[in-house]
Amino acid sequence: HVRDAVMAAEDRDFYSNPGFSFTGFLRAFKNNIFGGDLQGGSTITQQYVKNALVGDARSGVGGVIRKAKELVISTKMSGEWSKDQVLESYLNIIYFGRGAYGVAAASKAYFN
Repeated sequence: HVRDAVMAAEDRDFYSNPGFSFTGFLRAFKNNIFGGDLQGGSTITQQYVKNALVGDARSGVGGVIRKAKELVISTKMSGEWSKDQVLESYLNIIYFGRGAYGVAAASKAYFN
């Protein structure tokens, strides 16, 4: 159920998208350049790439460069990794609260 809950909250089109959201990329580009609100829109694949590989620059030129790297790496990753591999990797690094990163740590934090 954790997989389904995460996909429902983070990326409803996970199994059908190409690893990135072009619309989300354009919105982030516009907001980073013109000072709009910082907001989500990244796919699970992009979030994994951001958290595990490229870092978290959020605004200005650094934010645009990060988003571009996410787009390139996410596209390549989608061609080389199965969706299940991406989702498993993502679930093993994301923050679930209570100081827990990843599903194993979260299960101990919430159910021990």
